[in-house]
Amino acid sequence: MHIICKLATSTHTPEKKNKKKEKLQAISPPKGTPSSKADDFLPNEVAQGQKELEDALQEKIDAKFAFLKKLDPKCNTTAELIDRAKHIKILAGLEEELDLLRERQRVEEVVQRHREQHPPQMQECPICLEDIEIISAQENMVSMICCGKEMCLDCALKYPPTVSKSCPMCQACLIGTCESSMQNMTQCAERGVAWAQRKLGFIYLDGGELAATPDQGIVVGAERPVDVKRGLELLQLAADQDDAPAICKLANHYNIGEHGIEQDQSTARALYLKAANLGDRGAQKMSAIQFDCGRGGGKDVEKAVYYATLAMNHGDTNSAQRLGNFFCERPSAVEDEEEEDEDGGDEEGGDEEGSIKSDYVAKHYYKLALKGGCDDGAYYSLAAHITRMNSQQSSGMCIPGHTCIPVALYLLRKGADNGDSKAIAMERSFVAHYQKHCANNDCANRSKAAKPEKLKQCVQCKALCYCCKECQVQHWKDGHKIDCVKYNAPLEDVLARI
Repeated sequence: MHIICKLATSTHTPEKKNKKKEKLQAISPPKGTPSSKADDFLPNEVAQGQKELEDALQEKIDAKFAFLKKLDPKCNTTAELIDRAKHIKILAGLEEELDLLRERQRVEEVVQRHREQHPPQMQECPICLEDIEIISAQENMVSMICCGKEMCLDCALKYPPTVSKSCPMCQACLIGTCESSMQNMTQCAERGVAWAQRKLGFIYLDGGELAATPDQGIVVGAERPVDVKRGLELLQLAADQDDAPAICKLANHYNIGEHGIEQDQSTARALYLKAANLGDRGAQKMSAIQFDCGRGGGKDVEKAVYYATLAMNHGDTNSAQRLGNFFCERPSAVEDEEEEDEDGGDEEGGDEEGSIKSDYVAKHYYKLALKGGCDDGAYYSLAAHITRMNSQQSSGMCIPGHTCIPVALYLLRKGADNGDSKAIAMERSFVAHYQKHCANNDCANRSKAAKPEKLKQCVQCKALCYCCKECQVQHWKDGHKIDCVKYNAPLEDVLARI
């Protein structure tokens, strides 16, 4: 046995913890206890007693780290490797809990800071008379094409227009033709209703059918002819009223240069920033990209993290993946993927010295991206990330019960199925390395490469191979039963184990 387990360098040693904390709080001021959606994305820790929780976790980390330093680093048997790996796993769990606790606080502070500097747009519901905060693309308001008024979702559910077939505000009949719906929307736009100007502008720019839902009194009908000039005029009218989605749409046109608009990254950046500060999720995502890549101005990693955090907090999973790249301790191990924005423009993420780092937070955001359905390189990113983390904690990643090989190969296969070239290449590398030797650490023939057809593959994970049944049974008892994951298991079950 020549596998030597190395002690993972703790990122939370006493001499580093203050510097680490300063980096984690680099982009947000230490004030206020904000109200945000951070609980939907990060562990549900109580904000009160933050300092006490951090101190208690740090004390446990210091004690476990001191204990590990006293252990003999030269492990010569599988049992010794497993015993040491158990303590390293406990240390890693404590470090992860502390980093995620601090990250949750950072997210809350970013959201609170943004709300203080850019108070959210509010709109009164004409039915319940409650002030409703306008969120991204007015997702929490229902617009009526007859009178142009908007009501909150709660009132729309309480007085559903689809049941009464009439507007609950003006009592107008909602049954009509496509032409009458278009006429009503045009009248609303002429009266200066911003949402109508924006939607009508989208129709004139993109053509196609009048896309909306019957409960708004809009009937899907024949295709509309494209009128770029009229569409841009309507978008500009809506943008002049601080309609964030309209501003973001104009920014998209400047970003890629279409509809007769000359490409102007500087203008696009300014428009994205304006819409982002008004609360538009898509604009927040694009602002993060602009600042990260330095398009339309200088590169600013702190602002990129700031706006990616806001977009993530509004549910944008692409921004969660970008945050994973920002937090990754060694971004060179997970190359920044090319990100294609919603209008076809390619953007490339990056990293800069001084940006905040935490492997545990990076892993969390990669998992969040996959949970939200983001598959644009996220499988590869998470697989490469956990592989590197695992290799830092145990050389060779061959300790039964503490290896990520089955899970990593599961993710790579998922990415390969989606056509990700990086996932395909890494999957081939894994297969070439781990499926030519018996996985049992105590096997006398382990050092000898064998032909794949002479090895028996684990039928569940299809990741590790064995020279005989005896080796497979022993490795299963040693810990493969913990590591093994069915190759066709549901994604959510696999992510819960990482």
